[in-house]
Amino acid sequence: MQTHCLFFFPKQIAFGLGYLLNLEKELAFGLLAIGCSPGGGGSNILTHLLDGDINLSIVMTFVSNIFALGIGFLLRKKNTH
Repeated sequence: MQTHCLFFFPKQIAFGLGYLLNLEKELAFGLLAIGCSPGGGGSNILTHLLDGDINLSIVMTFVSNIFALGIGFLLRKKNTH
């Protein structure tokens, strides 16, 4: 269930918000792109402000985004069969 909460629901919520708010295609795509990136840029900003290891933060954000992309396709394939 935790995997769905992190990798499936944010995409569905972002898509639903874009649809319900009747956003332009470009804005809806941007909202969906944000929903697809679990690490996000916020963690990088907080790491910088708290004098953390920004290189590690960027690498971890990259890895989580790549992982989210793969998991998103796997969950979609699993849920369609």
